[in-house]
Amino acid sequence: MQNDSTSFSKFPATICESTTEAVDACATELVAIINSALHDHRQCRIIMCGGNAARLVITRLTSIHHNFDGVEFYLSDERCVEPGDPDRNDQLLIDLLVSTDVIKRDAIHSIPSEHGPHRGAMEYASMIRDIPQFDVAFLGMGEDGHVASIFPNHSSMNMQQQVIPIIDAPKIPAARISMSISTLRTARHRLVAAFGGEKSAVIARIHGGWDPPAVQVEPTRWYLDRAAIRDIRG
Repeated sequence: MQNDSTSFSKFPATICESTTEAVDACATELVAIINSALHDHRQCRIIMCGGNAARLVITRLTSIHHNFDGVEFYLSDERCVEPGDPDRNDQLLIDLLVSTDVIKRDAIHSIPSEHGPHRGAMEYASMIRDIPQFDVAFLGMGEDGHVASIFPNHSSMNMQQQVIPIIDAPKIPAARISMSISTLRTARHRLVAAFGGEKSAVIARIHGGWDPPAVQVEPTRWYLDRAAIRDIRG
């Protein structure tokens, strides 16, 4: 695998020739983080997003790492739909990790978004309130620069509580629940992935100084492929 270790938007970045190589590099770092956390405190708490980047990275992760005892997953955000709905982020983890016997269902800490954004946010906040620190947050960046359900130029960017209710997200469904930027930022490692040419326009804007939620979480490392940076000039 060929990749460049450099910096992007003031933060360390791994830039790979292809999406496959970027996914592999990201999964390899997650293995190292998991092993370090398990060695240090016998547990690894991972904040995980939904979407295609999560699907690719989890699939690769389970192909190169086979001991998930002590690993627990917490959703970064969730749509307010019923359990089992294919649009739920936790369903992705259930399909990839529980249905394949990688982990038990209770190792996935779902957001109770079926209770609505306000009640669900309060309940999830009570679930994670006593966690001293998450070991890693893996976040895929959207084409508009959002991470989790924190969107650019939206009031959610400035909300400081641990978990926030969202009733007017600019993407369907409008009702969502998300960890706040301040919560995501407290994770020991914050990996932000942007794969593919559809991310190139926003990556170029970030390179030019724009500061969307994907930047505000202060990534400890970006993972990018060449297609994602193709619009950067200079």
